[in-house]
Amino acid sequence: PGPALDHNFGVRVRPALVGITLGAAAVVLATVIGRAATSNGNRATPAMLLVLPVVVAGILGGRAPALVTAALAAGALNLAFIPPLGTFKITSIDDVVAFVVFAAVALVVGTLVADQAQRRRAAERRTAEVEALHRRYEEVIVERERLMEESHQLALLSRADEQRRALLRSVSHDLRTPLAAIRALTSDL
Repeated sequence: PGPALDHNFGVRVRPALVGITLGAAAVVLATVIGRAATSNGNRATPAMLLVLPVVVAGILGGRAPALVTAALAAGALNLAFIPPLGTFKITSIDDVVAFVVFAAVALVVGTLVADQAQRRRAAERRTAEVEALHRRYEEVIVERERLMEESHQLALLSRADEQRRALLRSVSHDLRTPLAAIRALTSDL
């Protein structure tokens, strides 16, 4: 079954919700892994880990889930890895730059991945449509050949019928002449 549609607005509900849900879960998982793997204040590893959920959300859900996940990942980076931990405050200019760069990269990557995923899905739909059209074209060709064969057979039958009528006219004419002579002789007799 295809994606569920909200009949009020025609918006795809399921892929967006799946993308956001999986993106948020992946942000939590990446944050936990990043906290466990990083103890020296390194922010590069957690930042790289937090970009992955954005990619997943972009592939599965599209642009909106990717952007939501990017915002969640930026919040997770700020809360879990930029001092003071557990707050949205950023005290160091280096941390501000790291946060802004991460947010920009996450937003751009999410948008690009979502666009590519959408293009891939559109290309797959076009491929399926082209294949269906090609199959229909082949069916039409077969039907055309069958109709041409039937038309040829009808032309042959029509020609044979015409020749039969010509033969009957000829035989009829050839029989009428002797019959007329026999009639004339019998009437004379």
